[in-house]
Amino acid sequence: MMPPKPSQIAPYVNPFVIGHPAEGSNIADRNSEIDRVTRAFADPSSRIVVYGDRRMGKTSVVAAAASAAKSQGTPVAVVDLAKVTSAEAAVQRVLSAVHKEIGARWRDTAMSLIQRLRPGTVSLSGGLDATGSPTVTFSVTPVTTAAEGTGLFTDVLDAVEAELVSRGLSMGIALDEFQRLRFWCGDEIDWPLKAMLERHRRISYVLAGSERTLIAQMLDNKKAGLWKLVEILDVQPIPPGVFAQWLTDRAATTGVRFDAAVSEMVVRLPGPRSRDVVHLARVLWELTHDYGEASTDDVATAMDQLVLEQSALYLREWTQLESDVERKILLLLADDPRTELTATSTLRRYQLGPKTTVHRSLQRLISGEVVVEVGKDKRTFDDPFFRRWVQVNALEDIGRPIPLLI
Repeated sequence: MMPPKPSQIAPYVNPFVIGHPAEGSNIADRNSEIDRVTRAFADPSSRIVVYGDRRMGKTSVVAAAASAAKSQGTPVAVVDLAKVTSAEAAVQRVLSAVHKEIGARWRDTAMSLIQRLRPGTVSLSGGLDATGSPTVTFSVTPVTTAAEGTGLFTDVLDAVEAELVSRGLSMGIALDEFQRLRFWCGDEIDWPLKAMLERHRRISYVLAGSERTLIAQMLDNKKAGLWKLVEILDVQPIPPGVFAQWLTDRAATTGVRFDAAVSEMVVRLPGPRSRDVVHLARVLWELTHDYGEASTDDVATAMDQLVLEQSALYLREWTQLESDVERKILLLLADDPRTELTATSTLRRYQLGPKTTVHRSLQRLISGEVVVEVGKDKRTFDDPFFRRWVQVNALEDIGRPIPLLI
């Protein structure tokens, strides 16, 4: 790589964003999904489930659609349930998001909502935020059973619906990682949720989630609460050619050249998850922006640098696995995702023990989201960079060489 010429040095603004939901031109090839969700927010009769694998861009789609809907005059409250640990915390987030979105229009919204709930369920306190502006904090009384949590959650949304009806208004509500409601409310949430969605006339609902198996249980059979009640938007991987061209175009906005071969390699190495591809592109741009051009060798360097930066995290994840059987499974999958883990020859060669032990270990890896199933008899790492870490640091334990990236 030749030293950069001063005229080649582009402004130090990385065009590949990963630290928050992508916006505007930072979103790759999701216009049709954004348009569909924007229309859903604007229609109070809409109930749509937006789902797909993690890091595929669902949250960015919902955020961009919410922004578009707001610009068109539709209030939208986006509630992130991904890190919520209880029904009470979920209720607090709903109340805070709704109040933040429409509180400026309804000065008495917070008190009005609370008065619609059972006495003692939610309390209210006031204060000032960092800018000195008045702020409101909701405190929710703890629940003791899943049924109470379900009732509290639906009661709060019923109160929002009643408030909207009384004022002749409507709004959109997005529940991101909505399937987590089952963790605090149990399977019992399905039918109360169905009944709530059916009776509301002033709220459009966008339910987003990434746990396919759990969401499928709520959607895919006649005994499921959301059976034929909602539209479904399955967020699929971006076509590789389209994604590669987007990478080339984005890099070009900062004067850096990613040619076709480079961009195609950036798309191929991490696999189909949008965020993983953008993460690798971001590291590649950091390595090459001073030179104004990236090569395929640079892509390989960026991949290994990214893995090195995450090494402490991956080492901790590796050492915290429950057994050596789990580690051997990961070694075999790092070498070849098509490995028949329970084949007699595999069990004997790698001393994995009985099939039942391998099956239990594999299920723990899948439930812990370390491994994902990507087709019949094929499994791989959820995190492609963790897979590369295993290849670089541990494949020699089973007598396998480190695969070349080029």
